[in-house]
Order: sequence, then structure tokens, then C-alpha cells
Amino acid sequence: MRPHGVAHPEPTATRVSRAPGLDARPTDLNTPSFQRFSRRTALAWALLVLAPVMAGCLLPQDYRFSDDPPPFRNNPVRVVLPPEPGSIAITTSNGVGGGRGCSLEFVVLVTDPDLDDPITVQWFVDYNKDTNPNFFREELLFNTGSPVRGPARLRMDLGSPGNPLFPSGLHVLELLVADGQIVNRIPQPKSQDPDAGVNPTFVDGFAWAITVEAGDCPLP
Repeated sequence: MRPHGVAHPEPTATRVSRAPGLDARPTDLNTPSFQRFSRRTALAWALLVLAPVMAGCLLPQDYRFSDDPPPFRNNPVRVVLPPEPGSIAITTSNGVGGGRGCSLEFVVLVTDPDLDDPITVQWFVDYNKDTNPNFFREELLFNTGSPVRGPARLRMDLGSPGNPLFPSGLHVLELLVADGQIVNRIPQPKSQDPDAGVNPTFVDGFAWAITVEAGDCPLP
């Protein structure tokens, strides 16, 4: 029974419309199906939040953004061949028999893109690792501000006593050039760079076949 004199207004709030069967009752929140739905929803939102962060971690670093200079790599040295390729086979005279021995001059240029590399030039006459292992002459070609170095030059006077080309017969004159040191015809590696490792010393070469005959050197 309601007390007299107290007005109780009729409810004015309308119930939120729901599809049949989806009225959420307090007891529904504790059901296993609702708990599984809540865990799946939370996991989905967590993955959406972490996705940009994870994607950013997987982006590779571009080398262009590094402050370190690229590692140094040594470039090979090259011998520029003589202007007349046919001159690699030479026949000459040593003056034996009262005549005059010939004089020969050998000239080559060398190229190396690494301008600061000292170029070692070694000349060998009739090289043999057991009986004649030493070079006949050695010289250095220094930086000239251009990749082209030289010329490397060797003059051989067959009339001079003790010249290794004086004996009659076939001789081989060989030229080795390296952009570093050569020891026993073996190029020595350059200093080790922390980024590039050991840079090799490059070697190039050229050879002439020289036939020496007894007799007077013909006039030019």
C-alpha cells in the first residue's frame, strides 16, 4: 500500500532498444562466452597499438644515413703498352768482332686511379728463381696529380762491360709494376683497414724477347 499524499510520477526514461535476445543482464557478464569475447577484444586492440611500433623496428637502416665514409678499396695498377706492339720481339747486335754494340731504350707508362699510391717498378733480365732471382733495377713513380704515371725508362747499352744483354742469344727483359711493395716478386698487402679488411697490392707486367747477335750495330 502506498502512503497517502506522496506522488509517484510515472517513469519517463525509455528503455534502450535492443535486438531480441541481446539484453545484457548483470549475470551475463560472468558467463564464459562473454569473458572469451572480452579477452579477444583486448588482444585485438593491443595488436593494433603495437603494430606501428613493431613495423618501425623492422625497417632496415639505410647506409646513406650513416656518418662513416665508405670503406676504401684499392684499385689495380696497369701498364700502358708500348706504342708499337710489334716491338716486343727485338733483334739487335752486341758489337762482338770489333764493331759497335747497340743501345736499346725501353719506355712504358703506368696508370693508377689512386693518385697517392707509390708505384714500384722492377726490371728483370733473364729471371730465374733459382739462379737469377734478383731484379736488375728498381724505381718509384710518385704522385703527379694524374692517374698516368711515368714514364718508367730503362736504357741498355750492349757495348758496356757487364751489361746482362751482352751475351749472344735469346734474352727476356721483364717489367713488373705494383701499387705497393714487391718482395721477391710477391706483392705485399697494404695496411689493414678496420672496415675494408686487408687491401691487396696489385701487380701488372710486360716482357720483351730480345735476340742478340754478334756483329756491328747497324746505323739508324
